[in-house]
Amino acid sequence: MAAVRGVRAVRYRRLPLDLIREEFARLAGETGPSAVNGAAFAHLPDRMLGPGELRGLLLRPECPPAVRDAVWAHLVARARVEGGCWTVGCAGMALPALVRVTVWVAARYPGDVQDAEAEVLAGFFAGLATVDLGRAHVLLRLVWAARRAGFAALTEALDAPVPVAPRFGPAPPARDGAIRT
Repeated sequence: MAAVRGVRAVRYRRLPLDLIREEFARLAGETGPSAVNGAAFAHLPDRMLGPGELRGLLLRPECPPAVRDAVWAHLVARARVEGGCWTVGCAGMALPALVRVTVWVAARYPGDVQDAEAEVLAGFFAGLATVDLGRAHVLLRLVWAARRAGFAALTEALDAPVPVAPRFGPAPPARDGAIRT
């Protein structure tokens, strides 16, 4: 029974970005349903590219910003239409930036790190549904959506009243006016 509890605890403690990282790693090795035809974009190889290879190509400094935006617009459009592996693919492609945002939020977040990561990721996913694909800097605007969501959660958590254990808070007034000790 102890072994089962240990396994449950390990599963429970996996953070949201860890789950994205694991699923993206599965997709990254494939040139299956989430592959992108590089021939459709200038400066990319003329073949099908798996998400892992595509992320590596887009992260290179020599990749023109216009190509990055075109690829990101394509990825977001597919995520909006098909969801599933395309949505996970987008989160995995943005993972380096999402990790930086999450580290910043989690370092200041008074609650559980899982909550901070979940808020950042929820902001990213909300951005996927709303970001204007006709404007430049698609990824940057998605990351800012994630950052705004993380900052909003942080602000709400810091503004919340500090919980007080029943025996450590102020004593309720006595009904008879006597002072309690």
